[in-house]
Amino acid sequence: MPVDLLQAQKQIKEKSQKAGLKLSELKQRIDQASELLKASANEIERLTERVEKALAKNIGLRCAVPCCEPLDQTTPAKNIPGAHVILAADGSQIAPSRHDRVEFGVINTGVFRMEAGGSFPKPPDEIIHSRLLFGDDLEYKGRKVTEDLIALWRDLDERRVLAELAAQEDLPVVALTDGPLELYQEPKQQEEFASLFQDYLLELGKLAALGVVTAGYVEKPRADLVVKLLELATLKEEDLEQAGHFHPFGGVTDLDLFKPLLEPGERSALFRLQSVSAKNYEGELGLYFYYLKSGSRERSTLARVEIPAWVARDPERIERAHAVLVRQCEQMGNRPYPYALHRAHEIAVVHREEKQALEDMIVAELYRLGIRVGEESNKQVHKENSGSRTRYTR
Repeated sequence: MPVDLLQAQKQIKEKSQKAGLKLSELKQRIDQASELLKASANEIERLTERVEKALAKNIGLRCAVPCCEPLDQTTPAKNIPGAHVILAADGSQIAPSRHDRVEFGVINTGVFRMEAGGSFPKPPDEIIHSRLLFGDDLEYKGRKVTEDLIALWRDLDERRVLAELAAQEDLPVVALTDGPLELYQEPKQQEEFASLFQDYLLELGKLAALGVVTAGYVEKPRADLVVKLLELATLKEEDLEQAGHFHPFGGVTDLDLFKPLLEPGERSALFRLQSVSAKNYEGELGLYFYYLKSGSRERSTLARVEIPAWVARDPERIERAHAVLVRQCEQMGNRPYPYALHRAHEIAVVHREEKQALEDMIVAELYRLGIRVGEESNKQVHKENSGSRTRYTR
């Protein structure tokens, strides 16, 4: 049955009225947090000590930690001289489904390579790595593979391919990926995740050894990492056991703080990420981030840019990553987003027809070998016959 739009319209009106009241309260909290950001801008040492003391009370604390720049500092992008290579990687995946004729999965990694800053740049290049998951690949360490595990393989493949390609370059390399550098699958205390996480760190280490300027681009972030730092600043010393649970600025995000503060092309101050998993990114692999505003005054967007310590501790590398991302976003006009990442996504995406072609190839080969193949589930057949291709399904 279709969505009942008349029922929905009534709910929309009711919920919108409530949202209007909440927005007024939220604006007050945004103003208070913004004032505290400016008032605490130069209290870097005090805030760092506050985080360390709070960690003794709450080891699961997740927040920003100030580095060496005032909290409200804004930095414009510089022109980076000299030729360099941009490698952007993105991945897509097909998870095995018991409803198909045969269970299989695919991890597709697309890389877009382009040169910039030189007099005679080579034409852009597209590289694709396709990994079929079939047969024995559908089990890992005695368990059936899950979507989370495939997603971790995808993230790992992106870093592995970037490290392999970067090693072949003579020019300085800037490597871009979509999303954070921190893996959210990692905290799961399962053996398969733990071993693959070490592989992920190994690939990051290879990029560090090559001196690759690496950055993860997170568009429209909803994080409140800096907000949580400010909330810590409001706590009295004797109340630090409430760290991470006390939210006077509830609902306020870092975007609320930095979007009005930054001009297009500017970045915020640099922060270190404090989280349960961040402690596993040691030394050169430590996780840092800043906020970047791109676009124009009429139409702009804010992104969180995550960089590893080997980039964060080198001012020239920070400037290169900043400048490259600003120039990349400019190439996309009034919808700013890194051009190379957009191209990498186009390369990596697996379409429905391609999935069907792969399934047909596998089925044909199994038939050739005399191996019996099952049928689609009745549910899948009925979904296709009822026109599910036009519907949002999972």
